[in-house]
Amino acid sequence: MRLVSTKIVVRMALAILAIAVALGTSGGAASRMAHAATDDTVVHHIINGSWYLHPGNTTNTPSYSGPLSDYMAQGTEFDVQCVTVGPPITPAGTLATDGSGDVAWEYGTDAATGDMGFVSDQGLDTQVAQGQEIAQLNAQGIPTCGAGNQQTANATPTTNFFSPIPGQANGLASLPSIADIQYDLNTWSAGDCTDTKVAQILQNLPTTVSTLAGWSLGRLGVLYFLQAATDQQMAQIHTIILFDPGDSHDFGGYVFANLLHFGNACDWKLNPNALLASWLQLNQQNRLIIFTGQVSEEKELAPGGNNTTVSSITSGTDLNSSPQLVSTYAGLWQYYFADVWNTTVGAQQVLVCDYDGLDHAAVLSDYYTSIQNPPSSCPSAPDQTHPLTSWHP
Repeated sequence: MRLVSTKIVVRMALAILAIAVALGTSGGAASRMAHAATDDTVVHHIINGSWYLHPGNTTNTPSYSGPLSDYMAQGTEFDVQCVTVGPPITPAGTLATDGSGDVAWEYGTDAATGDMGFVSDQGLDTQVAQGQEIAQLNAQGIPTCGAGNQQTANATPTTNFFSPIPGQANGLASLPSIADIQYDLNTWSAGDCTDTKVAQILQNLPTTVSTLAGWSLGRLGVLYFLQAATDQQMAQIHTIILFDPGDSHDFGGYVFANLLHFGNACDWKLNPNALLASWLQLNQQNRLIIFTGQVSEEKELAPGGNNTTVSSITSGTDLNSSPQLVSTYAGLWQYYFADVWNTTVGAQQVLVCDYDGLDHAAVLSDYYTSIQNPPSSCPSAPDQTHPLTSWHP
C-alpha cells in the first residue's frame, strides 16, 4: 500500500516516535539491526513514491487492509525472497476495485530495519510485465511463496476458467499458473446442456472472482454460470473473456438440426444473445472480450474479384490465412451478438480481438494471461503472419 496522506506529517510523526524510543531505551542498543541480503534473497528497491510493509509470512495471502509496519521511502532496499498473488493494486497504491490492478506481491525484508512482509509489485523495481510477474520472477530465481516454495497463485482467485478438456483444468499443460480457479470439462459439464454442475460450483464462489473465462467449448461453462448465478453473483462479475469460442456449427449444430431445434449443440438452447445482453446491461463497466482465430473467424471466399473458388487456390495454402478469404464471424453474429448489436446495451462494451488464421490452441496459449489483467484494448499480434483486427459488434 502506498502512503496517500501528507508525507511531511508522517515523517514528523515517525521522527517524534524515534526520539521517544531513544529516550526510553536510556542509550541502550537498538532493538532491530539493519538487514544484509542473503543468498536466498534478491536485492530490489522501492519505487513510485513511499510504500508500507504488510507483515506476514510466506504461507500467508497479502492483506491490503490488514496491519502495516515499516514506512519505506523511495529507494529503500527491499530484499525479495518470493512472490505470490494478492489483492489487485493500482500504480498509486490503491485497491483496484475493478480488478484491473497488479495482483503480484513480493515477500521479503526491509534492509533498513530487518522487518519482513509483503510489498505490492507496483512499488518495486522488478522490471517484469504486469500479468506475467510470477513466471518471469521464477525465471530470475525468485520462487513462488508457499510451503516448500510450491505455487500458490490460486490463493486469491480472480477468475473462473472453464476448460473444454476432461481431466486437464487449464486446457493446455503449458499455461502458466495465475490467479484463477480452473475447471476441467467433467467438473463443470454434465453433458446434457444443463447448468447443474456449475450451480454446485456457485455454492462456494469466492467473492474475489470478478472474471469468467472459457476456451472453445469452455464457453458453455460461462453461459451456465450466467444462467445459474444469483443476482449478487452476477453483480460481482465485470469481465467475460472467451478464447476462439467456436463457429456456427458449434453453436447451433447442423443446419437441419438447428432449424428443427434439435442436435448436439447447446448454445442455441441457452440463448447466449439474451444472457450476455442482460449481463452487460447490469453495469456499463461490464465488458465482454473475445479473442478469435481460425475457428471463430468462419472464413468465406471474398465476393467478386476473379471468380476465385476454393479449388483454384494453390494446394497447400493455409485457407484460414488466404487473402482470398474473408472472416464472417457468422456464428458469433447469430448466437452471441444479435442482442447487443446497434443497441443502447452497447456494442462498445464488447471487444473482439481477431488474429487472422491463428491456431485454435494458440489463441489460448498466447493470450491466456489476459484473464489476470483484462486489457482495455487488444494485445498486439503474435507475429506478422497473424495480423490483428479489433472491432466492436
